[in-house]
Amino acid sequence: MKIAISKAKAKLSALVNAALAGEKIIITKHGRSVAEIKPFAAKKSPAEKLFAIQRTVAEAKAGRLSGVSMAEADNFLYDDDTGLPS
Repeated sequence: MKIAISKAKAKLSALVNAALAGEKIIITKHGRSVAEIKPFAAKKSPAEKLFAIQRTVAEAKAGRLSGVSMAEADNFLYDDDTGLPS
């Protein structure tokens, strides 16, 4: 959904709820897209990351590695805000 910033101000709560429900919300200014409302991705704790790495290593050694897509690996390893390893 695209919505002008002037209208979005009055509907912020509803727009956030729509974004949480999976709708793509684009804010426009003078007809140009300038911002997007989207939910934050849940971040994994260092302990959760370590457990996932240990589980993956164990599965690989046992020959049961199920495979992880590059997108999943990228989301797991890199911080969304900085793009650097987390």
